[in-house]
Amino acid sequence: MCKTLVRTLICLTLLTGFSTLGTAQTPPKTIFPAAKKIYEQLPLTFEKNLGQTDSRVQFLSRGSRYALFLSGPEAVLRLNGGDGFAVLRSQLVGANMSHVAGMEQQPGVANYLKGADAQKWVTGVPTFTRVKYADVYPGIDLVYYGSARQLEYDFVVSPGADARKIAFKISGAKKLRVGSNGDLKLALGKSEVTWKRPVAYQERDGVRKTIHAIYKVRGNQVGFALGAQW
Repeated sequence: MCKTLVRTLICLTLLTGFSTLGTAQTPPKTIFPAAKKIYEQLPLTFEKNLGQTDSRVQFLSRGSRYALFLSGPEAVLRLNGGDGFAVLRSQLVGANMSHVAGMEQQPGVANYLKGADAQKWVTGVPTFTRVKYADVYPGIDLVYYGSARQLEYDFVVSPGADARKIAFKISGAKKLRVGSNGDLKLALGKSEVTWKRPVAYQERDGVRKTIHAIYKVRGNQVGFALGAQW
């Protein structure tokens, strides 16, 4: 058997008051098309938590109207808008999230200079373009990354590992549904989060084989079903 990769892209639909995912600096509406294209291709960055937020958080990513917190088995997405904020929580069921590391460290750092007491400042916070949780299930790794407008994650399934063990428990969504195109829609009041239909493939001797993949929803839990594999 070959290693299998299951990839999902997450994007936000702009409804009343909420923003799509973006970096901390949202481009103005009059931005030139070429500059806008460059902006949209920028990678998301993840900060290591050195005390700038709740101690349970391991890595975080911030935008002008969102914040993503990775804290062990739980990923928390908070959307800020003119009408308040909404929070979506997704927790890997029965997963081991103890092996986490930032990948592809960036040259820039973040600094938090709050208040007049320099002793309480947090400086030199490293940033990364990827965060990897190794062996979340036996033989399965989870990697978060993305572009300025979209968050993505990969499950890398080693030969012999069971992708059926992967299951997210979702809280904060008023409704979960799989659309006719295979996308998962999560209603958050006046906003909506879309998990694009999963893409799965294997590679052998430089040849890539696409694997049929769909979401399996049971109540507030979401998993994957994969087709025939090498």
